[in-house]
Amino acid sequence: MQSAEAYCDAHKLQPTPVRRKVLELLLEKHQALGAYAILDLLREGGMAPWWADLPCPPQEVLGVVLPHCCP
Repeated sequence: MQSAEAYCDAHKLQPTPVRRKVLELLLEKHQALGAYAILDLLREGGMAPWWADLPCPPQEVLGVVLPHCCP
C-alpha cells in the first residue's frame, strides 16, 4: 500500500475512497479477483460505487479506474 501511496503522491493523484478500498481488497486477498468479485466485496462493505448497477461490464469501468490508482 505504501508504494501505491508514494506513486500517487509523486504523480499528484488523489485516490478516491472506492479506489483505495479496491486496492486494499486486492492486497488483502493475496489472489486475483475478478471484477464481479470486487463489486460484491464493495457491496458487502457498503462501498459500492454509483456505477455498480450499470449494465456495462465492470471490467470496462475498472479498466478506467485502476490504472490511475495503481502503477
